[in-house]
Amino acid sequence: MIYLYGITRPLTLPPDGAGLEGVALQTERVGALTAVYSSHDGLEVRADEESCWAHERAVETVMRTQAVLPARFGTTFADLGDLRAAVARDAEALEQRLDEIDGCVELAVRINPLGHAEARPATGRQYLLDKLSSQRQREALAESTLACLQELAVASRLAASASAEESVSISYLVKAGGVERFSRAVGRLQRRWPEFGLSCTGPWAPYSFVGNSTGGRA
Repeated sequence: MIYLYGITRPLTLPPDGAGLEGVALQTERVGALTAVYSSHDGLEVRADEESCWAHERAVETVMRTQAVLPARFGTTFADLGDLRAAVARDAEALEQRLDEIDGCVELAVRINPLGHAEARPATGRQYLLDKLSSQRQREALAESTLACLQELAVASRLAASASAEESVSISYLVKAGGVERFSRAVGRLQRRWPEFGLSCTGPWAPYSFVGNSTGGRA
């Protein structure tokens, strides 16, 4: 079984690191692209903390030298033939996305709920309408509060929220050289609106900006 960590440009040297189960990272060249993977015999992918961090470390190993499109956790292929076919099929889109994220990292900014009490809805339909309205208001508040951050980012994505009670997160694609400036801007917003409980995490690989990259079995 082939476990995919990401897609990148050709590497001068093979990545010096390990992936799931401590298996060494390998590469497979497909045209102008390179897949970074590990090969396993009977791997059972589990989304536990150890496996997730192993996936992230493998992606970061490549990120230290060049841009990489991180694969979704748990993306596997039966063999190298299947992997090569998938990369070749999506090559044009993958190359375009690599150009878009080149030199960038992802930072996630979260704004917490205001925590105000709401009246109990009379019906299930009213509950769903209230829930949708509350979430939209929260998202609008987050976007207006964080509007100044847009100027410091290449792109942004509003993360989907499962419920109106959850905080709202916006992911920003930021040039690596602009991370410190972006973080300082978040700090100023935290001091200006302490009641919003703003937080910023990262930098991470740009998972939110890779689109529907090469798909295997997940």
